[in-house]
Amino acid sequence: MRHSGHIAALAGELLALSPRFAAMWAEHAVEVRHPVVKRVDHPLTGPIGFECQVMHIQDAGWPREPHK
Repeated sequence: MRHSGHIAALAGELLALSPRFAAMWAEHAVEVRHPVVKRVDHPLTGPIGFECQVMHIQDAGWPREPHK
């Protein structure tokens, strides 16, 4: 994976900050999906492509309610 260092850093930060994420990570309930390219036809710059990566967490209760 091209950006695995960035993903590893993000996962490490989430593991340190979120006991819930750490528990799901230990259970392998987190999976990384393949990149998706989203394209936008911007009126000033023309076509732009964005490579997006989504980390899906099974049964995480999405969509989440906002924090109060």
